[in-house]
Amino acid sequence: MNSNLAENLKKIRKENNLSQEDLADILGVSRQAISKWESKVSYPEMDKIVLLCKKFNLNIDDLLHKDIKEVKETMAVKIKIKDQTEKIRKQREEIEAKVEDKKREIIQKVNENVNKKNK
Repeated sequence: MNSNLAENLKKIRKENNLSQEDLADILGVSRQAISKWESKVSYPEMDKIVLLCKKFNLNIDDLLHKDIKEVKETMAVKIKIKDQTEKIRKQREEIEAKVEDKKREIIQKVNENVNKKNK
């Protein structure tokens, strides 16, 4: 029995404030089945693993082989990085637009000065 699955099932339940009975209802199994999965006595059928992943937005590999808490923390960090990257990209675009405006303004003033000198 995969120990990560058993631990991850407990974590999923606790994070979502679900009892074994609640999770059993979601998956269409008995409370005893959930208890056996969490205590590593038995293993859920593949359709239940797939359903778990769909219901809780998980990757099967992560559910079976990784620590869900670490996976979720990593996902949260990646989301923060993505958000920060987007924020920086927008700031850069704003700065580039201001630089272009300033360039046009300077070119216009230079042209005006050149025209004045030529008259």
